[in-house]
Parts: sequence; structure tokens; C-alpha cells
Amino acid sequence: MQKMTKVKNNSLYIIILTAVIAVFLAFGAGQSAITRAEQNNTTADNGNITSQIKNNEASVKTGQITAQEHQNIAANFVQNMLNVGNRVPSETGDRVRAITLQQYDSENTTTRAIHKIELRNKIKTFLIGSDYKSLGALKSEMLATQDRINRLLDLLPDIQNASDTAEIISKLQDFQQEQIKINNFIAVQKSKLSLLGWLFKFFN
Repeated sequence: MQKMTKVKNNSLYIIILTAVIAVFLAFGAGQSAITRAEQNNTTADNGNITSQIKNNEASVKTGQITAQEHQNIAANFVQNMLNVGNRVPSETGDRVRAITLQQYDSENTTTRAIHKIELRNKIKTFLIGSDYKSLGALKSEMLATQDRINRLLDLLPDIQNASDTAEIISKLQDFQQEQIKINNFIAVQKSKLSLLGWLFKFFN
């Protein structure tokens, strides 16, 4: 058993040593690649603003999202759902509000995770990959959010007012689009080029 453990440890040391050597060899090339990427980003930022607005739908597919943007969308969703819950009488309205407040608490974690990923140093990302811990937290919150969306949909038959039903469906559809956007954001972040990302994924 001790011999096997020693062999495993030696193998791990060899992997890490090889990876460190690869970092030093590729560091210069990595910095050049990052510089070129930053220049391309600057050029894109100086593009036509009207074109960026028209590309809002495309951002759902490409995984573009910011913490501030998501926070605004989530706050709007929560406020609208609470308003509906206040109008719906009896136990159904109470359940709508309870689920919505759970989502409100969840959004703090979601927004923080997106913000941390946004602020991650580009060189660090290139060397060791994305912030896999924050991406994991984001994925967990997405699963919990989808469960709440399903629970709200299950309440629709108990809501007598047609306009309230229509509003809940509309807001849930909009918020579902936001979840698709976050899911694509996670996929984009995980697929970013890195030298040692595979190793850090293994230990996370």
C-alpha cells in the first residue's frame, strides 16, 4: 500500500513539474496572445453602439453577461412576482411570494459568482483556467432556480385571474431566457484556452 501511494505521489509530482516547465516555456507566447486579445477587445468596444444593442439576442447564444445586468434583471423579476403574489388571494399568493423570496436570496450568490468571474485576471485565466469554484456555485444556483421556476408554473392552475396568470407566464419566460444566458456564460468560461486548466479541473 505504501509503495502504491509513493508511486502515485511520484506520478503527481512529475505531472506538476511538467506543467510548471510548460508554463515557463509558454509564458512569453501567452502574454503576446493576451495582448492581442486585449487589443481586439478594445477595437470591439469602440464599435457602433446601435449594433451592440441589436446584437442583444445574439448575446444569449454567445454567453455575454455582466453581474450588474443580471442583478437588474433579477431584481425586476422578483419585484414583479411579489406584486403578483400580493394580488393573488389566499394560500396560492403566499406560496408565490415564498418562492420568489427564496429566489431573491439566491440571486446574491449568483451575482457575486458572476462578478468574481468578471474580475478574474486574464493572465491567471490563461495559465490555470477559469474560476471553477465560482462556476460550480453558479451552476448549483441555476439548478435551484429552475426548480423554483417549475414550482411557480405548478401554481398556475390555482390562480383564477387570467391577467395574473398571463403576467406570471410572461415573467417566467423572460427569466428562463436569463437562465439560458447564464448557462451559455458558464460554457464559454469553461472552454477558455488555458495551459493548466485541465489540472485545476482535476483538483476541483
